[in-house]
Amino acid sequence: MKFSSSEKYHSLYTAKSEIRHPLQLFQLMGRDLLASRELAWRLFVRDIKAQYRQSILGILWAFFPPTITSIALGTSQKISPQSRWDNCNIPFSQF
Repeated sequence: MKFSSSEKYHSLYTAKSEIRHPLQLFQLMGRDLLASRELAWRLFVRDIKAQYRQSILGILWAFFPPTITSIALGTSQKISPQSRWDNCNIPFSQF
């Protein structure tokens, strides 16, 4: 295919990096997300449904493990064995 001298060449790739201007990059990403918010929401819901489809508790599995972990760590800090050693006169290097 031959181009005449009057035709302008359009490049699909430029060496300019968008990461050099992060504020503009985030603004562009925000505008794109806002423009396609319905698609983003549908993809989000589809992924969540697919992830928890086969489980018994369903979506509760997203909240159940972190809640149980928080309760366990909070309880274990209250019943810490270190409280028994607070009044001990053993130097740390010998402990």
